[in-house]
This record gives sequence, structure tokens and C-alpha cells, in this order.
Amino acid sequence: MLGVYADDLELLGVAHLCPEAEVVELGISVLAHARRRGLGTLLMRRALGHARMVGAERLFMHCLAENGDLMRLARAARAEISFHHDEADGYIHVPPLTPIGAAFELAEEQLGVLDYAFKAQRQMWRHALLPSG
Repeated sequence: MLGVYADDLELLGVAHLCPEAEVVELGISVLAHARRRGLGTLLMRRALGHARMVGAERLFMHCLAENGDLMRLARAARAEISFHHDEADGYIHVPPLTPIGAAFELAEEQLGVLDYAFKAQRQMWRHALLPSG
């Protein structure tokens, strides 16, 4: 599970990853008021990095064909998309992991943890310093 948090720690978007052998299934959700700000693209990029780290060869996405936002993300990631009635399946090729790619993914993961910790600490101080009542 990957998440994107606002400064006030509101969870704006998530990517759910389910690894199965050489394929990782991906689901992405972004709150309506947080869309069109690049969060879906960020989550997609992080999901691809995670899939690469676990040795997956493909990323799989399933959605309703009318889900324009997710369809745009899949197309931007060069997914092979097939349609079945009102549903769509997309497969994205995951490039093999390189040593520099592994280092980048690990560093990005740590930066995400650090970002959340700073936001949480800022929230704690705001609540501690605000007069109650």
C-alpha cells in the first residue's frame, strides 16, 4: 500500500499492490478534490518501482472502461489495454531492476517516510501550541 498525504495528514490517494508471481495487480484511488494534480501519476510511478523491486515482469490494472482518469494513467504508462464489455484490463511491462534503480527506489521510499514524519511532527506542534477552548 502506497499513500500520498496532504500537509494536514489527509490521505489524498492510495495505490494498492498485490504481487502474484511475475505480475503485480494495481489499484489506484485519489480523492475527487485532489485529482488533476499529478498524484495518480506519482502513485503509478511508485507502483512501477515497487513492482520492479519485487521482480515482477508486468503490472496489471482492471477498471471500468468509463474511468477516464485511470485509463489516461494506463495509456501514459504505455499499457496494453483490452476491453471486455464495459470493463478494461491493462498490462504494463515492468523494466528489469538495475543497481541504480534499486538505490533510487530505496531512497525514494525513505524520503516518503521522512516526509510523513515531518508532517506528523508539524501537526503535533500545531495542536500543542494552539490555545484550547
